[in-house]
Amino acid sequence: MILLLSIENDSHTDAVIEAIRRNKGNYIRLNTDRFMDIDISFNIDGGEIILPDGDTFHINDIGSIWGRRRFLPHMIKNIDSKYQMFAKSQWASFLANLWALLDGKEWLNHPSAVEKAKQKIFQLKTASKLGFKTPKTVFTNTVKSVRELSKIMGSGIVYKPIGHGVLSEDDETVVFTSLIKEQDLLDAMDEEIKVAPGIFQECISKKYEVRVTVVGNRAFAARINSQESKRTQIDWRRYDFANITHYKEELPEVIYQRCVCLVQELGLRYGAIDLIVTPQDEWVFLESNCNGQWLWLEKLVGLSISDALASLLVKLDTINDL
Repeated sequence: MILLLSIENDSHTDAVIEAIRRNKGNYIRLNTDRFMDIDISFNIDGGEIILPDGDTFHINDIGSIWGRRRFLPHMIKNIDSKYQMFAKSQWASFLANLWALLDGKEWLNHPSAVEKAKQKIFQLKTASKLGFKTPKTVFTNTVKSVRELSKIMGSGIVYKPIGHGVLSEDDETVVFTSLIKEQDLLDAMDEEIKVAPGIFQECISKKYEVRVTVVGNRAFAARINSQESKRTQIDWRRYDFANITHYKEELPEVIYQRCVCLVQELGLRYGAIDLIVTPQDEWVFLESNCNGQWLWLEKLVGLSISDALASLLVKLDTINDL
């Protein structure tokens, strides 16, 4: 049986479920943000999961797992504030123990691998080792280091968050990659950057960008013509679908293999890789997302990523039966 860890109203999970059904796979979907509505009990020998509709599943029957989304139950926010920290810590530990019990299953992707693979310095080192060109980058909490990088580059630098780029639980404003102007550096003070360290990176000239989605040993690529709109020139995640075009991209074989190898070297079976193609046709690695979105590209350019994910999960589900 395939275990799908997701959240309510996740269209990516819906698409994969449809594909699993086409592949005749058996699955159970657990919306982790609704875990307080689900009965879960386990011990060293296994356990059971009882859904709100009464359906019961045995943990030992699980063969493969897709960790699409692993959140804490959102209903924690509704309890008395003085108990919230305790409740969060208990739920986090409860789920960590559940993942540990499921350690021998076939994950896509394993939580411990995700924790390591999402570290951007690890991604950059691994990509460089595999032959990718990477931007000159500094992780820092000092203005001095940022100014030194800017002086070396001359052509400008960008800032990006090190981790999850959302301001707070109450304010879900996304902090995008942004260009740092010379005046910003002149005005900057150490106190500002010490509050929140960041990644400061060489600003690479772009001809276009490519999102490569790797599923197992397969890679699906889409060209994003981000330079067609001023809004998306620095960060295409600002989205301007009305003014930029997307196409299916045929990767050079060497880039295809590097992308597949990169995800494997990161200890993953799935990864969404962001690349820049420069005006000189150089391929530059930016970063990889362990749970990156893909459905919008699947619909825009006709990539069969949902089917590939479903096929891999069904295949992995049978490994323990052999």
